[in-house]
Amino acid sequence: MLEADPQQGLQVGIWLKLLTNGLIRAVQIFTAEEVQLPRKEVADFLEDINLELCAGFIEHLIDEAKEADPYFHDRLADIYLKGSIDPMATEGKT
Repeated sequence: MLEADPQQGLQVGIWLKLLTNGLIRAVQIFTAEEVQLPRKEVADFLEDINLELCAGFIEHLIDEAKEADPYFHDRLADIYLKGSIDPMATEGKT
């Protein structure tokens, strides 16, 4: 389909780029230092939307915020496992 209409392919590429940038910015909302949101609830919320978003948030907690709670380390490992078994699972629950 995209081969038949290069313009449509370009439009799809632009939308994908905008969506990707939007997802990155969405995680930045939850990782801002100015606001301390409940970590577990944010992770639950992001996981319902997209596993990659949730993974990014938990990676931030572990790497940047130095979260030591084993719960988040285990949860991140579980997300990685889900993504390796079923790559489509990282696309969200739509």
